[in-house]
Amino acid sequence: MTSKAVLLVGSPRGEKSTSSSLGSYMMARLEKKGWVCVRHNLGSTVQSISDFEKLFADVEEAQLVVLAAPLYVDSLPAPVMQFMELYGVRGSIRNINGPRFCLIVNCGFPEDQNMLAVEIARHFAAANGMEWCGSLSMGQGGVIWGKGLEELGGRTRRIRSALDQSVDALVEGKCIPEGASRSFSKGIIPVFLYRFIANKGWESAGKRNKAKNLKARPFLRALPPKKLG
Repeated sequence: MTSKAVLLVGSPRGEKSTSSSLGSYMMARLEKKGWVCVRHNLGSTVQSISDFEKLFADVEEAQLVVLAAPLYVDSLPAPVMQFMELYGVRGSIRNINGPRFCLIVNCGFPEDQNMLAVEIARHFAAANGMEWCGSLSMGQGGVIWGKGLEELGGRTRRIRSALDQSVDALVEGKCIPEGASRSFSKGIIPVFLYRFIANKGWESAGKRNKAKNLKARPFLRALPPKKLG
């Protein structure tokens, strides 16, 4: 019997996102091992009741579900939360064990700050009868910015290696190896360089949008001093 994997891309940027790049790389490796892979962009292609029905059917038929999403305000994006909530409601009429479930999460901070998002995904899996198979979590997602991992060459060598190790383990019915998770979470480039590039990006965006002072806080009002006693 052919095994099936479902990729859920949780980024509102869809195919142009870092989440899509990371998840697509893993799906391509699974396909090379003979798996059938299905993709759903939660923020763009899942809009109606019929879309959700197709999504839920694919998830329930799968042996493995991979959620690839960015960090939004220490949590997961709204389309991901909507999927989790509706899938949980559907659980009251679901009489089968869920698939295996793992997370690929990235953030735009220089360091990996995704612990809360990982816990949300882990609790979702446990609450819905899914087998939690671990996570791959990284910072500096802006380096990838929707580009193909192989296109970026040596900068993503360690990222690709961690994904390759994870695919090998998942195909064998195991969880994502701890070594792969540790390697994946290391920065792609030095932190000081990432911050320098990020600041230049903000400056360029400001010029494009004719912002004269990026440090301006026009809505900040001085509060009166507190009275003692």
